[in-house]
Amino acid sequence: MLPYFKLGDSFILYSYPIMLGMALFASKHAFEKMLNTYEINLPQLRKNILIFSLISSCFVGAKILFILSQNAVPMEKLTLNPSFWLGGGLVYYGAPILSFFIILFFSKVFKIKFNKLLAAFLMAISIGHAFGRIGCFLAGCCFGDLFHLPVQMIESVYLFGLFIVLTKYFLKHPNKIIFIYFLFYPIFRFLIEFVRQDPIRGEVFNLSTSQFLSLLIIFLLLTYVKIFTRHLDRDQS
Repeated sequence: MLPYFKLGDSFILYSYPIMLGMALFASKHAFEKMLNTYEINLPQLRKNILIFSLISSCFVGAKILFILSQNAVPMEKLTLNPSFWLGGGLVYYGAPILSFFIILFFSKVFKIKFNKLLAAFLMAISIGHAFGRIGCFLAGCCFGDLFHLPVQMIESVYLFGLFIVLTKYFLKHPNKIIFIYFLFYPIFRFLIEFVRQDPIRGEVFNLSTSQFLSLLIIFLLLTYVKIFTRHLDRDQS
């Protein structure tokens, strides 16, 4: 762990904000590249509005889910504390959940295919999440207490690997990107939570908040695929 770098006697650079900046840069670059891949040509102003809205929804969504899931601090006290909104206290799944509805909104307003916009977002958030977990490792948060495992780095490596696989084999197939991400990340997250030991973010039915949401996402994904396949078979018959 390396929470900060000292340059000289007085100048300090904190690791987490640096990695957060790298995460934002990598996510923005990946998102714009995916827009080009899918030939989504937006005027610069619309593109900036879309990117800003998605970044904001990731931050706000992760904050809101933390507020709803944690049980250590009264909700009113937490929400009125300026340091909370300027510092840590995030639950990852809040980011894609809120962003899902933002993407749905802009796909209608800008007349963009929803699946392509969602796939572009998932590619962006996967690489950004990977850099963010390195920031968690350097800052010393979200550590695996059960076996003293650096779960942040394990998750970071997994996310980098997932991003590489999606980029190499499925870049031009948005539906496959959506399916693979919403299946394989929740499976991984469900398993890693057993050694992550993060009680501050709450529990649902004796599962961590992230484990419960992982199972819910997998269930919704497979249910959608089953319904879609049934309708496809009916149309072809």
